[in-house]
Amino acid sequence: MPFLSRLSIKVQLFIIVLIVALPAVGIIINSGIQQRRYSAEDALRETQKIADTLATEQNHIIDSTRQLCIALSQIPEVKDQDKSKIQDILSQIVKLSPQYANIFIADLSGNVWVSAVPIDKAISVSDRRYFKNSLLRRKMSSGEYIISRTAKKATFNLGYPIKDNKGVSSNIICVAISLENYRKIFKMFDLPKGASFSMLDYAGVVLARAVDPEKYIGTQTSKEILEQMKNGPDEQTSEGTSSIQGDRRIQTYRKLRLEGEEEPYMYIRVGIPINSLMSQANTALYNNIIVYSAFLIIACLLSWFISKRYITDRVQALKVSSKLLADGDLSVRVSSKVRGGELGSLGQSFDIMAQKLSEREKDLAASERFLSAVIDTEPECVKIVKADLTLSMMNRAGLEMIQADSFEQVKDQNILSLIAPEHQEIFKRTVDTAMQGRAIMLRFEIIGLKGRHLWMEIHVVPFRNENDEIISVLGITRDITEQMQAESQNKNLFEQLLQSQKVESIGRLAGGIAHDLNNLLTPIIGYAELLKKEFDENSIGNQRVKNILLASDKAKNLIQQLLSFSRRQVLNVTPTDMSQLVLSFSDILRRTIRENIEIELNLTKQKVHVSVDKNQIEQVIMNLMVNAQDAITTNGHICVETAAVKLDESYTKLHAGVTPGNFLMLSISDNGVGMDKETQQHIFEPFYTTKGVGHGTGLGLSTVHGIVTQHGGSVWMYSEQGIGTTFKIYLPIIDEYSEKAAEDTELDCTVIHSNIRILLVEDENMVRNMTKELLESYGFEVLAAESPKQALKLMEFNKVNLILSDVIMPEMSGPDLFEVLKQTHPNLRVVYMSGYSANLVAKNSVMEDGAIFIQKPFTSIELIQKINSILS
Repeated sequence: MPFLSRLSIKVQLFIIVLIVALPAVGIIINSGIQQRRYSAEDALRETQKIADTLATEQNHIIDSTRQLCIALSQIPEVKDQDKSKIQDILSQIVKLSPQYANIFIADLSGNVWVSAVPIDKAISVSDRRYFKNSLLRRKMSSGEYIISRTAKKATFNLGYPIKDNKGVSSNIICVAISLENYRKIFKMFDLPKGASFSMLDYAGVVLARAVDPEKYIGTQTSKEILEQMKNGPDEQTSEGTSSIQGDRRIQTYRKLRLEGEEEPYMYIRVGIPINSLMSQANTALYNNIIVYSAFLIIACLLSWFISKRYITDRVQALKVSSKLLADGDLSVRVSSKVRGGELGSLGQSFDIMAQKLSEREKDLAASERFLSAVIDTEPECVKIVKADLTLSMMNRAGLEMIQADSFEQVKDQNILSLIAPEHQEIFKRTVDTAMQGRAIMLRFEIIGLKGRHLWMEIHVVPFRNENDEIISVLGITRDITEQMQAESQNKNLFEQLLQSQKVESIGRLAGGIAHDLNNLLTPIIGYAELLKKEFDENSIGNQRVKNILLASDKAKNLIQQLLSFSRRQVLNVTPTDMSQLVLSFSDILRRTIRENIEIELNLTKQKVHVSVDKNQIEQVIMNLMVNAQDAITTNGHICVETAAVKLDESYTKLHAGVTPGNFLMLSISDNGVGMDKETQQHIFEPFYTTKGVGHGTGLGLSTVHGIVTQHGGSVWMYSEQGIGTTFKIYLPIIDEYSEKAAEDTELDCTVIHSNIRILLVEDENMVRNMTKELLESYGFEVLAAESPKQALKLMEFNKVNLILSDVIMPEMSGPDLFEVLKQTHPNLRVVYMSGYSANLVAKNSVMEDGAIFIQKPFTSIELIQKINSILS
C-alpha cells in the first residue's frame, strides 16, 4: 500500500493501532463464543449426569424391593400364611425401611389378608395396575401414582407374585414406596439456578419434582411431552422450550423399565435453562469488549500526540513495564505511552501478551474453582498430606468424618493425632511408601475431634508438582465402619458354626462308639446273669458275678452319658412347669451343694410349660450346679433363674443354630473363678475337664449339651475370669399340654412261659446267643436267625407268637422284615431292639411310631417286662 508511506507518522500509528486491535477484538468475541459453547456442553453433561444418577437410585430401590420380595416369598410363615407372624415381620421391615409406606399380601382375588400397616376393614387391590400386571406376567410389576388405601398417603406400588412348588402364583406381595423417599434423593443435588427435574409414572402423572412439589405431585404432565418421550428413544438429550417455565432449556429424559414389561414404568426428566448458563459468558464477553474498547479509544487518542521526541521516554516506559510484567503485574499496559513505528508495534505486542496472560490467569482460577467444587462435593474424603504428616487440604466429606467444623481447625495439624494409636505407625509407613512413588492401600481407625471412632480405607498415591517432583501424597478415604462391623459379626458366627460342627462330629463319633459298646455290653450282662444262676447266693462265684454286673452297670451309665451327649438316649417327655420342677428339686440341690454357698431361686410366676424329660433336665441342673460349686473356692453364691423370653432375629443372627420364637430360659449363675477363652472353646467336648485326675470324667457338660439339644433347645455359656460363669438354657415353650396319669405295673418275671415261640433276629453272634439263652431260661421256645433272609426261611415252616428283632441289619431292616412277614402272618407281634435310641431310628423313618422298643444293653428283667407287656 504505497499511499501509507505518504501519511504522517501519527496517521500510520493510528492505522497500526486499528490493525493491531482487530485480532484482539476477534479473540475476545471468539473467547466469548467458546465459553458459551463450553457452558452449553457442561449443561448437557450435567443434565445427563443428574438423570443417570436418578435412574441409578430408582433401579437400586427396585432391586432392593425385588430382593425383599424374593426373601419374603421363601420364608415358611408366608408359605403357611401365618398372619400374625407375617404381620410382625412386615411391620419390622417397614419400621426399619422408611422408604416403604407399607408392605402387604393379597390373594389372587386382590383381597388384602395381611398388612404391615394395620387395616380395620376389608380392602381389595384387584383394580390396581401393579396387581393385575403381577397376576398376568407372573413377575415383579409396576403400578402408578395412587393414594394408598392402607397407608393413607401418596405412593408408587410394586407387585411380586408368590409361587408355589409347581410355579403357580398363590399370592401377591405388594410394596408401597413412599413418594416422600424421592425428596431425600433430590436433596443430594446442588442444582444450577433455575434447574428442575421430575419423575413421572407410566401415564405421565408426576411422582416427584424438585420445584414446587406440593403443586405438581399427582398432576398430569403435558400430553405433548408424554407422547414425545413414549415415541422417542430410551435416552435423549435435546434443546427445547419448557412447557411450564416457557424458557429455552437443555432437557434430558430417561425411560425406566421392569423386566417383562414392554412399556416404561417411569420417566425421569431433567432441565437446565440456557439463559442462566449463558449469562456468565455473556457478561464476561460484554465486559471484555467494553474494557478493550475503552483502551482502544484511549490508544487512538494518544497516538495523535506521539512525536519523535518521545522515543526515549517510550523506550524507558517499555523497560519499566517489562519489569512490572516480570514481577507478576498482569494489569500493566504500555500502548498508551509508546506509539508509532517499530516501538509502537512492540508496545501493542506487549499489551496483547499481557492481556492473554491475564486471560490465562482467569481461566486457571476458574478451573481451580471448578476442581475445588468437585472435590468438595465428593462423598469420600479427599486430602493432601505433606511429608511431615501435616494436612494441607481436606474436603467437606473428610471434615465431617473427623468431626471438624472447618478446615482451619486441622490445617497444618499432624494427621497422626486423628488416628488410633495402634495404627499410627503403619499409617506413617504408608505415607513414606507413597512419598517414594508407589501407590498403596490401608485400613485403619480414626478418632474424631469429638471422640467418634470410624474405620477407614485409604488409597494413597504420590502427589507431584510441575517439575514431576513428589512433594506430598494424595489420599482418597472412604468410611468402612459398617463393613468392618459386618465382617466382625460374620467372623463370630463362623466361629460358632465351626464349634457347633466340631461338637456335632464328636457327638456322632461318641454315638457310634456307644452303639458298638452296647452290642459288646449286652452279652456281658446277659451271660453274667445266666452265670449268676449257677452259683449259690453266698458263694464267691456269685459275688464275683455281682461285681461283673456292677461294673457293667457303671459302663452302661457311662454309655448313657455318651448317648446323652450324642442325643441318642430315649426321652420320656411330658409337659412340665420348669419353675415347679426347680422348686421341687431344690431340697436335693441344697443337700448336695456345700453349706457355705448360698442358693438363690429367682423363678417366674408365669405358668409356662415345656415338653421335657424331667429326669434328664434334673440331671442337667445337677451337673451345672455341681460345676458351679467346684468353681467357687470359698464362700459363694449360685442363682437359679427361670423366665419366659422371646428370641428375635437380632439375637439369632449372633447365635448360630437358634431360631426365633418363644422360649423358657433356665439360667444358672455363679460367682466363681470363671473360665478363659481357651477353656470356653472346649467345654462341651466329651472327656475334656479342668479338674484334677480322679475328680471328673469330662462328660458333665457334654451331657448337658446333648440333652438340651435333643430337647430342641440350645445352651449358651458366658464367663469371665475372676467374675463368674452363667449358663443359659433355652427350651421351646408349648402352648397346649395335657397330663396323663400312668400306672407302673410290676410284672412277675419269675413266671416260666410255655407254648410261646419267639423268632430272634440278630446279626451280632454274641448278642444273639446270649439273648437266646436268656429267653430259654424263662421258658420261651426260641428260633434264632442271624439275618432277615434266614428269618424268612424259618417262618416258612414254623409258627411263632412274637418277633424280637434288631432294627439295623444288613440286607433288610427289622421293620422292613416285619412288614413282609405281616402279609402272611397278620397276627404277628414284634419287639425291636437296637444300640441306637428309638428317637433316632424313628427320625430316620426306620421304625414306625408306637412300636415296642428296648435299647441295648438291657437287663433280663427289662427284656422280659417288654415281652410280657406285648403278650398280655
